Amino acid sequence: MTNHRDILRSLVVTALVLFAPAAAMAQVTVFHSPNDDGTAPAEIVEVAPGAHTLHIYLQTGSTPSTVDPCNAGDGDEICQWLVHVNAQGPITFPAFTPVGDVRYRLDPSELSATGGDFDLGQLGVFKLGDLAIDAQDAGTVTLAYGEVASADLSRVFVESGDLIMLPEPNTTIGLVAGIFGLAGLTRRRPRHVV
Repeated sequence: MTNHRDILRSLVVTALVLFAPAAAMAQVTVFHSPNDDGTAPAEIVEVAPGAHTLHIYLQTGSTPSTVDPCNAGDGDEICQWLVHVNAQGPITFPAFTPVGDVRYRLDPSELSATGGDFDLGQLGVFKLGDLAIDAQDAGTVTLAYGEVASADLSRVFVESGDLIMLPEPNTTIGLVAGIFGLAGLTRRRPRHVV
């Protein structure tokens, strides 16, 4: 005969199994690799206004699953990913060159791209593509949104943030010249004698 204590213990064990958190996954990041070598910069890259190429990479952990990835995996594999990059300020995106089977939509100041490997997943650092930018003035290129399907097909959000920053043009020379010009005008202004 089963007593209440055994039933309660059984219910607790079932609840722990059903509501156990998904396996911990390494942090997922998207970044611009200045040397196109898959290495993330130590801080946000600052570039001058002009034409540039952003080498966009995604990084996850390197621990493989012990069971079937992209099904019930317990490793760091990414089975599918989606990123949305946009421009803040007078920056446009003339072109995007994807790597592999990446699908994308490109607007003048927005890039949406998706890809992945639903058979084996992807580990470590891998390149998404090259984004051409044309910057007229100060602004940023930002990962506005990102998410991945993990090895156990859980939904994991990618932390958004700036990929690059464009400093304002150097206005010191113009400002100094303007101050001296005003001083010169002040000196040349005729004085009225009362």
